[in-house]
Amino acid sequence: MLEKEKDKFVNIMESEQQEFENKVEEIAQKVAVFDQNTDADDFERIAKDARELHKTLVDAQNLAKLYNNREALTGRPETSYDNIKAMI
Repeated sequence: MLEKEKDKFVNIMESEQQEFENKVEEIAQKVAVFDQNTDADDFERIAKDARELHKTLVDAQNLAKLYNNREALTGRPETSYDNIKAMI
């Protein structure tokens, strides 16, 4: 019975991680185009966007740690989320 619960947990975790990886791809696209913000007259919006993007990246990094901890608990290999670290 415990093995059945573990399998259920792993399936849910895998689904959540797939959604998370899609979100990380979206964040990467935002980071990639962020340097196109060059209008000094729009610095307040750019600064606000930078703060929001940084918060999103920190949140993603925290989720990556959570998923890695869950993988360790279930004996699964750790997924690399180095791309998140590189964006910060």
